[in-house]
Amino acid sequence: MNLTIEQPCPQCGGPVELGEADHVLICPYCGTKNFLSTSMPALLLPPAREYEEMIYVPYLRFRGSVFSCIGNTIQHQVTDTSLLGTPLNILPPSLGIRPQAMKIRFATDKLQGTFLKCLHGAEAAVERAGSLQNITAGQTLYHRAYIGETLSLIYQPLYHKDERLGDAITGKLLARLKGGLSGLDRVTEPAPPLDFNFLATLCPQCGWDLNCTSDSIVLTCPNCHTAWQAAGKCFSRVDYACMDCDNKQALYLPFWKMAVDCRGIRLENFADFARLANLPQKDQPDWGHRKLLLWSPAFKVRPKIFLRLASQCSTLLEESDGEKMIPANSHPVNLPLSEAVESLKIILASVAANKKKTAANAARYPHFRDFGLSFLSAF
Repeated sequence: MNLTIEQPCPQCGGPVELGEADHVLICPYCGTKNFLSTSMPALLLPPAREYEEMIYVPYLRFRGSVFSCIGNTIQHQVTDTSLLGTPLNILPPSLGIRPQAMKIRFATDKLQGTFLKCLHGAEAAVERAGSLQNITAGQTLYHRAYIGETLSLIYQPLYHKDERLGDAITGKLLARLKGGLSGLDRVTEPAPPLDFNFLATLCPQCGWDLNCTSDSIVLTCPNCHTAWQAAGKCFSRVDYACMDCDNKQALYLPFWKMAVDCRGIRLENFADFARLANLPQKDQPDWGHRKLLLWSPAFKVRPKIFLRLASQCSTLLEESDGEKMIPANSHPVNLPLSEAVESLKIILASVAANKKKTAANAARYPHFRDFGLSFLSAF
């Protein structure tokens, strides 16, 4: 289940609800669109009422697809889990369904109260998500990748009153603190800074309104036919191509295409890739001169379909310049390039005839040296 985040419109102040995967705030009152640029958002479960002395306890939340190369197979599952960031045995180790059941909001430095430090890094939440996959005794894990992941820092509010510590959402008493909050001094920190920026969805090149949906991470200009993605406090240009299709009703799906350097296995051209995948057709004379490209969906899809699309496109598609005009009937890009790079080794293992050897020999990850965005007609 997705989270629902309440955020005032930066233009008119009207209340807007964002989904967990949303990047574009679309105001239903003034109609403006603003891109929300953030690394890992700090969120707050709203208390039932404000208490004089508030304490905010951090949890790390992970939601995404986990892929694992185990033996000669690839296992995958969608995982949604949270991890208590500060050792406090009076609280549960996980938030459970609270984030999905409540409307939450961004935590800012304007909040009054005591914030406990998150003693775990994002890697701890990711590792916890991976540990939820079942690996039977005797199986060897060669590689694990996390695709389409969403990481959030969520604060659980507590109240402190008359040496009582309680849940500020339900009002339930959790513990009695005879010494007050003095024992928590070593794990407190200032309120989290405002870790997001709003970018006007205007084309940096011509000033036209950019096309986007609420979950878009690449925005396109219908006037000068350019594509843009957020880079901190501004937009950077994305190179793209659109493959020709005679069917005017076709839906176009976006894919990241990546030229890669790979250590540990020989992959210099498509001929090497064909031998790795043990393709049934005979080697073609031009395969030795054909650039190796790995294709990854640039849109979120179920893990099994993600692997199938990435494997088939990497095996069948060649580089094509295509048209520099994104059709109106194209699926939004909502899976970033960083996620596609994370999937490189999984894609190689999925097409390889010997998955165990490929996953074990490819040093850490293949590294992409060039990339682009292609829109392919689906149906």
